[in-house]
Amino acid sequence: VTLTEWSKLLLAKGTTTVFINPHEIANVLGLAGIRLLLQQAKRLPLRVFLIAPCKVPTAPGLETSGACFDCVELEAMARIEGVVAAGEFNGRQVAAGDSRQTRLLRQARQLGLKIDGHLLGLAPQQYAQLAELGVQSNHEAVDVAEAASQAQAGITVMIREGSTERNIELVSLLGQGINESQLCFCTDDKDPLDVLAEGDINWNVNQAMQRGVSPFAALRLGSLNCARHYGIGDLGYIAPGALADCILFSDVRRIEPEVVVAGGQVVFQDGSLVGEVTSESWPCWATDTVDIGGIGPEDLAVRVPTVSGSAKSQTLGDTKGRTEALVRVIRMVPGQIVTELAQVHLPVVDQAVQADPGRDVLKLAVAERHQGSGRCAAGFVQGFGLKRGALASSVAHDHHNLIGVGTTDSDLLLAFRELETMGGGLVVVADGEVMAALPLPIAGLMSTKPLDFVQEKLRELDRAVRQLGSQLPAAFSALSFISLPTVPEAGFTDFGLVDVKAQRIVPVIVGAET
Repeated sequence: VTLTEWSKLLLAKGTTTVFINPHEIANVLGLAGIRLLLQQAKRLPLRVFLIAPCKVPTAPGLETSGACFDCVELEAMARIEGVVAAGEFNGRQVAAGDSRQTRLLRQARQLGLKIDGHLLGLAPQQYAQLAELGVQSNHEAVDVAEAASQAQAGITVMIREGSTERNIELVSLLGQGINESQLCFCTDDKDPLDVLAEGDINWNVNQAMQRGVSPFAALRLGSLNCARHYGIGDLGYIAPGALADCILFSDVRRIEPEVVVAGGQVVFQDGSLVGEVTSESWPCWATDTVDIGGIGPEDLAVRVPTVSGSAKSQTLGDTKGRTEALVRVIRMVPGQIVTELAQVHLPVVDQAVQADPGRDVLKLAVAERHQGSGRCAAGFVQGFGLKRGALASSVAHDHHNLIGVGTTDSDLLLAFRELETMGGGLVVVADGEVMAALPLPIAGLMSTKPLDFVQEKLRELDRAVRQLGSQLPAAFSALSFISLPTVPEAGFTDFGLVDVKAQRIVPVIVGAET
């Protein structure tokens, strides 16, 4: 949804201020997209601070995005009112001495910006080195021991509860000698249905209290600690001289806002927002961003290469009368955005490797949409549970090309073509028919429709996904993260399968590299 519609949802849950990193629209529309977003933010009762995106693209050379940011763009963003930080700096790339990330990190420090990190799967001494270089926060922690190492290095651990990332167990750090000021809450990709059903930051607070955290500590993690981390001195507490942002609620054991005050004005009361927030208008260049360059069935095929000798014996085998290939498969980890890189044998028909829905191994594909190059990569993923059909999306972190998963190539291709026709969005298809769709024409990321419309379409999509056999919670959120080439162990882009730890493209078929 747009910032306007999002603000309506968040204000009702007691969130009056957000710190956003708009690298999604930046990866599609560049600086012009960020400026457009901030124009919309000025009209809202929701207070918006900006984290200047420094991952545009996230993994240069491994993906195609619609823009590329370096020091010139960072300096331009730092001059924009409301910019308080830069991020997310990839810890693995910085630790490896990546010149672009190091250059941007150095400039962010010179500009006096807070520095947000994207840290996962490193050694304790590396977190200390990153803190020395200036990295001050991380929202990617999924393991208590690793999060403790980050906090001990002086890095603020942002405990995340999103749609696919459930990390509230990290509040146990409070009982392990970690200073409370080193922790705060965040959401990071929580779709409207989940915010509506659960809440926003108030959900994190309530979940923490259920795990034994005191109400006062939980509230500080959800307000004061975040404001102080970003250097906003008049937010996060109630006192003379502070901004009058507060919520009124009846039961401290379960915080459900009854009255929300932002900037001294009542913005939510008696179950509804107070006052009107008018809709935005969007220029045509922001709603024409999807061109897949006429891809066809052959672009979705995973072809067995013509090999000989030992490579052939490793790649192809005859198992019970069937020709099979050993392939690399992205295996999802339930409740997290981290993945595993597995190897499985899949059947081969006419030199093309086939999906195996019976074992939950489905075709995965990404089609480039920013340049109309026609580039498309195909591979395999395990964990979606589809028995038939396909789903696809133009929301694919962080390059936001088209990504889809399906049981057949024909349904997957239909889903991509439907997305191109809609100008981006989310779609479910089966047996050559569209079952449900939500157009997202603004940069292929946001709807022009009101929140109620988007929520109903999301419910239709969820029902359609379940009709196809998947029981995966937030399937489209999970799909959007499969493409991320910076979270271990694997990601998938328009160039193909990414080994995240090695930061290189690897063949889908084992042995094809020889």
